Amino acid sequence: MGKTVGTKIPVIQGLPRNVPSSDLKNMGAAAASTGAVALYHVVDVTPEAMSLGRAFGGERPVDRIQMDSDEFEMTKEEMSSVSEGEKVELVGLGCPHYSLEEVASAARMLEGKKIKEGVQLWICTHEAARTLAKELGYHDIIEASGARLITGCPLNLCIVPPYSEMSAMSDSGKFCYYRRSAFGSQEQCIKSAIAGRVMK
Repeated sequence: MGKTVGTKIPVIQGLPRNVPSSDLKNMGAAAASTGAVALYHVVDVTPEAMSLGRAFGGERPVDRIQMDSDEFEMTKEEMSSVSEGEKVELVGLGCPHYSLEEVASAARMLEGKKIKEGVQLWICTHEAARTLAKELGYHDIIEASGARLITGCPLNLCIVPPYSEMSAMSDSGKFCYYRRSAFGSQEQCIKSAIAGRVMK
């Protein structure tokens, strides 16, 4: 989307009404990185766009772009510069910062499991979410697995040595745009951190 629309404001039709806000957050961050998308509307999801007509404010669209599953898969492959089966040393989640719900989801996947020796799994969030994660027990589960729940902007370190030399993976389109890495879902990233190789 970012590469296609650049600085224009896209109106997206076809997303499910219950799409998680975290997915919209991640989509916006990736679109702002690959293009310069500062605002988008999602028909029947974002409050100002309860219909296609309202999303365009009565104006006609400048262009229409059709996307299908093949294009989505091709885009995912473009984002991945580390191939399936390759060794992974650094997995970065939370770019932009994870919400409490995303932290909880990661904790559920990590419970009772261990990150492979030699692999670092960084889960980045904001201070309020980390405080709640500690109170709710998610922090302890994550740390017990060998992963780290951290605040601030530690993923910025991924572009400087020694981290820049490590094979990386992320569930963030933004991260993968700025740093050579494999792209995968949260589940694929966590499985890869446990296995020590890129799992799709």
